[in-house]
Amino acid sequence: RQPGEPQPPSMPPPASRLSLATVLQEVGVHARGKEGSDFLWQSLQTCSDSDRAQICDAMLAEVAPLSMDDYGNHVVQALVERVTPYEVSRILDAMEEHIEELSRHRHGSRVLQKMSELFPKETCGRLEAALDVDENVLFRCIKCQYGNHVVQQVLQHASAYFIDHTVKALEAKNNLEDTACHIYGNRILQQLFERCKALDCIDIVKCLCHRIDKCALDLCHDKFGNYVIQSLLEHCDFEEQRTLVGLLRDNVVSLAKEKYSEHVLEKCISVLNADPTDEARLLECSALTHKVMEAKVKGRYIVEELMDDWYGKNLVAHLVNNCSERDEGIVEKRMSQLYDKIEEKKILQALKERFNMDW
Repeated sequence: RQPGEPQPPSMPPPASRLSLATVLQEVGVHARGKEGSDFLWQSLQTCSDSDRAQICDAMLAEVAPLSMDDYGNHVVQALVERVTPYEVSRILDAMEEHIEELSRHRHGSRVLQKMSELFPKETCGRLEAALDVDENVLFRCIKCQYGNHVVQQVLQHASAYFIDHTVKALEAKNNLEDTACHIYGNRILQQLFERCKALDCIDIVKCLCHRIDKCALDLCHDKFGNYVIQSLLEHCDFEEQRTLVGLLRDNVVSLAKEKYSEHVLEKCISVLNADPTDEARLLECSALTHKVMEAKVKGRYIVEELMDDWYGKNLVAHLVNNCSERDEGIVEKRMSQLYDKIEEKKILQALKERFNMDW
């Protein structure tokens, strides 16, 4: 086309050569190709219930391998979005022998997650049973880049029985610290604590809590283990919180000067001061606040020592922002005394907002 020449009219796309009847005759072949998978996906968005039932029936025999196919998995996910609970049960029957393989596959895991999200009642019980067969199956999924997402999804809806099974499997392996420090394993422990709190059965994980207490300091300093301690602080009962807080308080200086453990201290303060009517937790946090503000190390107040540290100054700012009303007096008094030595803008801003201290 020459410059200035009018744009030719756009041509309509050619009509698809496919029809539902021909595709369903070899659905496994068509679903694995781009054109066929696109056709099936589009059909599932607008088809009638009877057509959807035909597609479901045709795909059942190959639903597991299709779930792991680059194109086929999108068709299976689209099908899951339209099916009835009865049809989901039939799909799960067809997948039963392939649950572990699907869980650890990048596409298969997405299909199982989709089914768990849309049909948790029908799906999660089946997945629990598959993961409950052998603790090695559970651990292979926990440590897998894709499988851990499936286990997390199951734990969101898990029964107390499955939680108990998971806890016993973690105990039997005798490598709880390794799991807590694992890039994927730490997520499972976090989800486990959260689900136990939701079910009001936190006692089930007591044995894990006692073992975590023994390596808590190491976990606080770990890139992934620190998230396990934060989750435990948020979801465990008061007795476990008090044990952890005592450990954090005794080691506050070293913990506040490390990247990951400083986040644990921030979480500790936020959790303990979250409820202004919870006197027991407020007292525990008050003891931590008073140690930071009144105790000395190397002849200096701990808060003064932390203000000179790259990570410690973040804790000071967080403490100013989140201290309880009962601790406002000691925090304001100490920070007023040290105000001329403060250089960190984050701390100055926190003091201005909380106590109206200004230049």
